[in-house]
Amino acid sequence: MDGFEILKAGLKSYAQLDDADICLAQPFWKSVRYKKAEFFNMKNSVCKHLGFIIDGLFRVYYIDPANGDEINMFFFSEHEFVVSFKSFTTQTPCQYFLEALTEATTLELRFNDLERLYQQSHAWERFGRKFAEDCFNLSQMRAESLLFQTPEQRYLDFLHDHPRLADRIPLYQIASFLGIKTPSLSRIRKRIADKSP
Repeated sequence: MDGFEILKAGLKSYAQLDDADICLAQPFWKSVRYKKAEFFNMKNSVCKHLGFIIDGLFRVYYIDPANGDEINMFFFSEHEFVVSFKSFTTQTPCQYFLEALTEATTLELRFNDLERLYQQSHAWERFGRKFAEDCFNLSQMRAESLLFQTPEQRYLDFLHDHPRLADRIPLYQIASFLGIKTPSLSRIRKRIADKSP
């Protein structure tokens, strides 16, 4: 299945867009290839594109001004959308880095072209509303997990929500996402393994 066919299947399952709606947008999607550690978007840059990941992994992170540590906030993988949502929707500079963790291929849609699709199609307007709601909910759940869950609960949720990523992302990157140090994550993994029958 080529990249656009993967995108087409993703759009149909995500927002029930039909063939006519997808055909309307097809000329606007452009394929982009990323090297490992290349940036989809940089801090202080305006995010100009919405991406759909054909293959590869991305992370969103910021640098802690107190100690210079990179703190992971989100991971995105195959057949998911990747974007710095606030920067994209407001066309203002982003406060985070959005980086490829592996070599990756995306199909990308410019902000101006998506705005044009909103004007031309109610189905694309519905897509935009659903995507905004999902981004808000994702951010809310992330904030609440850091506030109210133990690191072990966060790790178990990570395994549940991203079952294919645990073996593809270095342990220190996962630990950063969980808000803990790598040795603490190693102890959590051992404790979970010891509980397993």
